[in-house]
Amino acid sequence: MNGNFYKIVVFSFLFVLCAGCVGQISQVERGMNILNDTWKVANDNLNKTLGTREYKISKKEAFNAMVITLTELGFIIENQDYETGFILAKGHSPAPLTNSEGQAIVDIEEPKMRALLAPEIGELSANCFILSLNHFYNIINVLMLERSKDLQISLRSQYQFKGDIPVIASGQQGPPTALEHGIKKIWNTFEKAAFIQEGTFK
Repeated sequence: MNGNFYKIVVFSFLFVLCAGCVGQISQVERGMNILNDTWKVANDNLNKTLGTREYKISKKEAFNAMVITLTELGFIIENQDYETGFILAKGHSPAPLTNSEGQAIVDIEEPKMRALLAPEIGELSANCFILSLNHFYNIINVLMLERSKDLQISLRSQYQFKGDIPVIASGQQGPPTALEHGIKKIWNTFEKAAFIQEGTFK
């Protein structure tokens, strides 16, 4: 990029803004707000539909399987409390996805991102933005709740900027496709780990 680009952080992902577009910061901010709101609606819906599952498995088996799962997918367990069923894990994005899986997400979401920004900053300027899954941590919160007939497990994911580049603006939401694929991968890996422990699922 030979120094002629400015990097900005937008809704938990990295974009690159052409130096010639810097004068459009107010338009960029409006575009980012639209992007954030759009991604938030989609992510909230994904968390509701995919972020919680119920299993007929002991809490002990599930807790052990989830720790194994997150470790296997590239996360470090920063906090865990069996009594409350809470696990906090942190990994370098695109974890739990591989680099190739992360690139596939970029290929899907980057054109959508540009299309959302274009009405505010113009198509030419929007095409200056590049979506990247680097420069962030992915933080996973897990909560397990024992109920009379099953164990309810909830996953929540959020991104945290590493702070390794200058920041002009930042937000909280990431591309919905990354959340969708990440949650599904965690569940699939968890179920395999629990099956090894002879857990019985619905």
